[in-house]
Amino acid sequence: MIKDKINSLQFAAMMAILLIASFIGIGMFSIVKAAGVDTYLSIIIAAIFGIFIIISFFVIFDYEPSLSITLKLTKIFGKFFGNILNFICIIIVLTMGISAMYNLTTFISSQFLKETPLLFIGACFSLVIILVNFKGIETLSRVGLIIFFINFVLFFLAVIGLLPQFQVSNLKPFLEFGIGKPMIGAVYNILLNLLPIYFLLIIPKEQLVNKEKYRKYIIIFYIISVIIKLIFILLTLGVLGIHLTSIYQYPEYIVLKRIKLFNFIDKIENVITIQWLFGLFFNISLVVYYVSHSIVPKRDTKILPILITVIILFCSIFLFKNNTVFNEYTYTKVPYIRGILFFTYILLFIGVLISRKRKRV
Repeated sequence: MIKDKINSLQFAAMMAILLIASFIGIGMFSIVKAAGVDTYLSIIIAAIFGIFIIISFFVIFDYEPSLSITLKLTKIFGKFFGNILNFICIIIVLTMGISAMYNLTTFISSQFLKETPLLFIGACFSLVIILVNFKGIETLSRVGLIIFFINFVLFFLAVIGLLPQFQVSNLKPFLEFGIGKPMIGAVYNILLNLLPIYFLLIIPKEQLVNKEKYRKYIIIFYIISVIIKLIFILLTLGVLGIHLTSIYQYPEYIVLKRIKLFNFIDKIENVITIQWLFGLFFNISLVVYYVSHSIVPKRDTKILPILITVIILFCSIFLFKNNTVFNEYTYTKVPYIRGILFFTYILLFIGVLISRKRKRV
């Protein structure tokens, strides 16, 4: 049986890392492509609609606090349909892990280790991911809290370094093509960046030490993550402009090259970039945990984390020939795939509401 206990602060920090890490690379690329210079409006619109996601998360999480999302699905929909929905969730969550792994390995390869094989880079991270999963959710949550505070400091340094180069004119024209494009960008933001919130439902509520505080912390960290994403997209657009932001594969990294702190400290973009590597690493680690404990609920297993991590690594290397193929897959296919996952979670949300209503009657 799973005995790991975590506190609500760690729980909420994990959510914030998921939201921010999923914005890096594929998330930002898709939203900028959809919304253009009005991308920051897409962030705001998605954040407002995200309130519903937070509410549905609370409702599902509070229902049968001793059960993970896997067991809640089978309890609500029965063993047959519940297992089908669980299988769909596992496959789609795996694809999210594969995308994160590809994002991580190709970023490191393209910006730092051009001559190093992707397999070697991925294998190094995979070993740490497996080790963290061996230690359990308590260790994973501690790592998440540490990563969050490190990333927050690095983000603060990035903001200080980029503010002097920010130009409001780069954010114009405002709503050149109307509200339609920002709305499409908001849909991408919800499906690519907000959906990972539901990953945390794999953790039963009874594993939280201070359950009464979790809602407050979730709301606080949700607001923080939205502000961080909003500030960074504003700085990226405000410094680079929409044309350069659209051209570069990793505009978030390119803009960091412009940083020069206190007029003499420069070339620190590689240090600040650590926040993204930490975030993607944590994202994949939680995917492995989610899939492992969906396949074998209420038990810790050593074989599954190894097998799942290996599958994620090799699929990320061999499924995508280059960034062009990956970007096209992300923009044209991923929203539909994740839409199915989102629909599954909404079905569970509705099922929980109906079940609660029946109990009251």
